[in-house]
Amino acid sequence: GWAFRSAHQLVGDLIYVFADRFSPRKRGPATGTVVAGDFNISTQFDPPWDAHARLLFKQLEQYGLVNVLADAAARRGRLARCTCKDDPCLHFETWRRRGQPGTKPRQNDYVLMTEDLATRVDRVEVGPIRHEFSEHAPITVELAI
Repeated sequence: GWAFRSAHQLVGDLIYVFADRFSPRKRGPATGTVVAGDFNISTQFDPPWDAHARLLFKQLEQYGLVNVLADAAARRGRLARCTCKDDPCLHFETWRRRGQPGTKPRQNDYVLMTEDLATRVDRVEVGPIRHEFSEHAPITVELAI
């Protein structure tokens, strides 16, 4: 639960970046913004934590952010061995605990960006996880310029 408390706080603090989306004098959506990293949350978790993750991602969507990994996963199809209840499954394996190669895949890492950037995504690549370097997979997102 600690990761969700932190994530709720961080997502709430982002309101200052995206406040113009909700202003009566709306100047338009934020542009040129990327929010990415190890969020330590996932809709793959058991209840009630899966619902907390969905709520956080819905809030980020309300800010105008697009989950570019989810968009790429939708084109790929269901992640092998993923136990999520999402339909469709929109996960990549971005994290695996060292010494546990047979465990179910987990996504803790995300790349979200404003629509102006998300429409320019040319390629998304995740992994592979190389434990000699990290428990996390490298994530590459290329944009057309």
